[in-house]
This record gives sequence, structure tokens and C-alpha cells, in this order.
Amino acid sequence: MPKIRITGVLRMGVVIGFILTLYMVEASSFGSAAVAIHNGGYGTFDMKKYDYVSVVQVLSHMDLECVTAYQRYYLADFLFVICFGLLQCMTSTAVYRKNKKVYRRIAIGLPIARGIFDVIENVLLLITIGNYPKINRGLVAVASISTQCKLWCIRIWIGMLLVGIIYNIYKKINPGN
Repeated sequence: MPKIRITGVLRMGVVIGFILTLYMVEASSFGSAAVAIHNGGYGTFDMKKYDYVSVVQVLSHMDLECVTAYQRYYLADFLFVICFGLLQCMTSTAVYRKNKKVYRRIAIGLPIARGIFDVIENVLLLITIGNYPKINRGLVAVASISTQCKLWCIRIWIGMLLVGIIYNIYKKINPGN
């Protein structure tokens, strides 16, 4: 089977998609900063440690405008999950293209796992926000665990990426080793 090569146009599309969706979830009128304006500065549950008590506390300070912004934020975050995942996989493939296949598979598997955890987190938090003031402790617990797993996937991926880059530099400097 022939290798499929990602063209420069596709790569640029992934980078632009990542930048646009990052803007959407961070700085747009429904990004995390906009949500923070409406909920006492807390922002979104993404990228934080939270539990049932903190979710109840944050949601109790939200008005209807904040709920709408929060829901839009999570819908935009689904697009971000895809674009960030593609960027991570593209980067992993570039860094690990000359290494053993197992390392490349792990470096690509981590962003995929991160994306799955992120989707689980988003769906459960959308359900939680939509059902407020009725909050299911179990959904919040699973969402929180998904958030922490997502963050660990990112940390491990970054570490692996740094090791791969350092290894590639070492091999370039010392080609015989």
C-alpha cells in the first residue's frame, strides 16, 4: 500500500484550523475569558481540577447569558479537539518518522486518547450545565477524571515530543551512534 503524504496545503490548513479554534475557545465572545466575565472569574472547567462542590458553586453564580456562552464554548471546543489532535498527530509523525514504529504509534496514540477524554469531558459538562440546578455527582466525577486524564495525556505527549526532538538532534550530531 502506498504511503499517503500530507501536503503542505493540508499542513497549513491544520495549523490555521488550530489557530482559529484556539481563538474561538480562548478569546472570542464565547471563549473562556468571556465565560469568566459572567461567572465570577472562574472561567471554564477545562484545564482545571474541579469536583461536585466547585461545579455547584460556579454554576450557582451563572446567569442565562453565561450558560449560553458556556454552551457555545463547549461546542467550539469540539472543533478545537479535532484541530489540536490533528496538529499533535502531525507533529508526532514529523518528530518520530525515522524512529521505531512503536514510538510513533505511542506519540500518535496519546493525542487520540487526549481527544477522547476531552470529548467525554465536554459532553458530560454540557449535560451538567444543561440540567442545572439538578447536578449528577457521578457525571461530574467522570468529567473531572476525564479532564485529569486529558491533562496527563498532554503532559506525557509533550515529554515524549521533547525526548524525540533531543534524540533526533543527538542522532544528527552523532550519526554513527
